[in-house]
Amino acid sequence: MGKAEGCPHNHQLRKAKRESEMNKSLARMFELGIRAQFDTELAPPIVIIGRSGIGKTASTNAIGSALKRPVFGFEMAGKRPEDITGYAYADLEKGVMKFLPNEMVRSILNSKNSIVFFDEICDLDRMMQRAMHGVLCGKQFGDYTAPKGTAICGAGNPPEISATGGSLAITLVSRVCQLDAELDAMNWADGNENGFPSAQVGELPDNWTSLIPQKRAIVSEFIRKFPEHLDEDAQEAHLPAPCPRQWVHVAVYNAVCEAAKEMSCRLPLIRGCVGEGAALKYIAWEKEMDIPDWRDVLAGNYTIPPRGDQIQTLAKSVCAAVVAEDNAKLYQGAWGFLSDLAKAGYEDFAALAAPTLARRMPKGWSGNLPAEAATFAKILKEAGIIK
Repeated sequence: MGKAEGCPHNHQLRKAKRESEMNKSLARMFELGIRAQFDTELAPPIVIIGRSGIGKTASTNAIGSALKRPVFGFEMAGKRPEDITGYAYADLEKGVMKFLPNEMVRSILNSKNSIVFFDEICDLDRMMQRAMHGVLCGKQFGDYTAPKGTAICGAGNPPEISATGGSLAITLVSRVCQLDAELDAMNWADGNENGFPSAQVGELPDNWTSLIPQKRAIVSEFIRKFPEHLDEDAQEAHLPAPCPRQWVHVAVYNAVCEAAKEMSCRLPLIRGCVGEGAALKYIAWEKEMDIPDWRDVLAGNYTIPPRGDQIQTLAKSVCAAVVAEDNAKLYQGAWGFLSDLAKAGYEDFAALAAPTLARRMPKGWSGNLPAEAATFAKILKEAGIIK
């Protein structure tokens, strides 16, 4: 048995099996990157970078089929800027120039929760990348904006093997998440012999976006501690690197991975936004902080952490989540939470979060702060929030 396990053939099988498992994970990451865009405008477009023939286009179509969403595919080779931004025409009645979308773009504009896929996105010349800028920044096709819930994704080859040797310009890299993909020998061989299976999508709770405000507050605390990571240059122009916009994307991916219970997907997605070094440092820091879900905190299912920086991050992130909910009952609960922190001897840390609640009362609130806020009257007066 020992000799059989050690033979080169079995070693290759084990290696291929590991690669297969990684590729299934990649498909799940791509799916989450697409689905996040259905629910929040904060989610970035997602692009797979990998060799030809690894199933980038097929995966997109399979995900669209599994999610029952229409997929509109642009084969970018041979496309002109007008195919994206529209064709200029004169509106003689109004005396202005306008842009008329082509049939594909018109179909996208008339669809809801569609997936728009741009293939060979790395081989675009300068004019085409300018045309794509609006699409990747704000789902803007010339004068028209795609409906909310439209997901933008793409695929391309790495520069060393791309047809033109090109890559995404740095202005576009800072607006997308790039996932690196490898050819999976076992999956390809099985699919070539038995047929390629359709995508199997996972669960994603409807209310997952309620986690984003807390995750944004946690990211803010990371940047306060490590300001050097807010904006950094990439090792190479086409690679992801930290910038303010991408840190917002990090918060979105933190939320969607936690909600989907797919924490193994988190590092590649965050790396695709801010690069390897910043992603590893952030994830290690967040793991050390161990901040609980704000909903558990308001339900009383938490333990006050031992360190001051943890308590501060907990207080601020819970309050950020509550004010985003705009709910009077949750608002009252958040003041109770801060009051409990103060009673436990952590008034200084709770006071740092109190102004967030005091400044942003929910709709229907009476206008008077609750009794629990009296603990923080001094700091609220100094901030000019109360008299």
